[in-house]
Amino acid sequence: MSETRIQTIEPQAISRPSSWSNRFLIAAIVGILFLTLFPFRFDFQSKLPGNTSPFFLGSGVKTAGLMDAFLNVLLFIPLGFGLTEKLRERRMSRTASFFMVFAAGAILSYGIEITQIYIPMRDSGWEDVFTNSTGSIVGFLVYELLGVLIIDSLSALEVALRSWLTLKRTAALLVLYFLFWFTISAIFQKQTRLSNWEPDSLLVVGNEATGQSPWQGLIQKLQIADHAISDAPAIELTSGHAAQEPAFAWRADYDFSSPTPLQDSKQLLPSLSWTPAAPLSQNWNGLALDGKSWLTSHVAVADLIDRIRETNQFALHIVCAAAQPHTGNGHIVSISRSTSFADLTLRQEESSLVFWFRSPLSVKRAILAWYVPNVFTDTQKRDILYSYDGADLSLYINGRKIRRPYRLGPGTALARLLHQVRPAELEGYNDIYYALVFFPVGIILGLAEPRIRPSRVAIVLAIALDFLLPVFLLEFILVRVSGRPVSGWNLFLSFSLLIAGYLWIRSDSAQSAVKFAG
Repeated sequence: MSETRIQTIEPQAISRPSSWSNRFLIAAIVGILFLTLFPFRFDFQSKLPGNTSPFFLGSGVKTAGLMDAFLNVLLFIPLGFGLTEKLRERRMSRTASFFMVFAAGAILSYGIEITQIYIPMRDSGWEDVFTNSTGSIVGFLVYELLGVLIIDSLSALEVALRSWLTLKRTAALLVLYFLFWFTISAIFQKQTRLSNWEPDSLLVVGNEATGQSPWQGLIQKLQIADHAISDAPAIELTSGHAAQEPAFAWRADYDFSSPTPLQDSKQLLPSLSWTPAAPLSQNWNGLALDGKSWLTSHVAVADLIDRIRETNQFALHIVCAAAQPHTGNGHIVSISRSTSFADLTLRQEESSLVFWFRSPLSVKRAILAWYVPNVFTDTQKRDILYSYDGADLSLYINGRKIRRPYRLGPGTALARLLHQVRPAELEGYNDIYYALVFFPVGIILGLAEPRIRPSRVAIVLAIALDFLLPVFLLEFILVRVSGRPVSGWNLFLSFSLLIAGYLWIRSDSAQSAVKFAG
């Protein structure tokens, strides 16, 4: 009789304390959408060659290597695993689950590939649909072979963590956790400072210091400030309404259409002189550069560089027109001393406008030159302003802000430790970094909550200390290190990710049968 009683109790003892299907599915879908559709900027006006229907995914031909195929398979494995668990929990047969998982993976992948047609710098093809669908099937197989072991192991770990996370331990853990991330964030953010600008660099107009990259075109105005310029005045400045031009504290102001075109009207920077010799013809509408002569300060602009290093901000305003649209190449402006050492360069590469500036982030394992295509498509004047506030670089052309964020933060510094960073990925580095910092905090709070039964006052204090204080502290630290303004987006992102972690870990709590002693 005792043996019968033991056999009756045993299945309850080994039953899984928690389901993980919701968690797997949420993580899988969010990860897939982020990695395949980022940066979520769509151009639905674009058309496929030959007006091919997007439902055929263009030509359907896509160049991809074995590594791309492997990553496509890997990306959909969690989806297949989580969906299989969900279907099996609902007592669906193995065969039906197989076809449901395969269909879900194929439909999701196909929808993503259609959407990618309208995202610049993304390409789509049937190969991705096949490899993604294969990944969902692999996830199905992993669940059938190892699902019970994996979920039981994760559930046991969850139970152990819930039991360990008392109020005091949770508070101590969060303090140590945030101290670590705050310290790391300050160290990483310092790499966005302009601390490595060399004060012995020259100001060169129409080339770089060694004279190996001349530019052909017309320049009417060049202004440089040691501070950033906000959106409204920047748009007004570049709109071409000279009479309404705001009075900025320029550190350099060269008006090449004035009677003294080679002198800084602020008298803060040295006068420019022709190298190697003045051109035979002058254009009183501006500075005409023929690719054979350019302007150089000959004396280092040390005071300007020292001020920029001190403020960790700058603005560069130039009014110019390319003599060779689509085909021209050369440096329009540079603060440099050699081809291998420059503090700042602005150049034309065919029809693209290219900007680069020195920082600890941009000199190693980074391709951080910002390419903006289709700027020099004709010989018309372009009114251009770059503004750097200590972390974010903004670009304005002819009264319009270019809506492509160039954001340097601790996420870029972290990504550079792993691979070569690129401008198109900067926004993603920022989002991933904040997810690494705040998403686990939400998980910790979600795990600890069942062990803590606070009063209403304690709940209010917990929300303030656990949810709000870390968000504002991290932003305060990054602002202090970089000098940039407070970012409302970063505050919103931090808080949202913290809440997301809390909701994610509790997404299967309704199915949980976890019980705690004491």
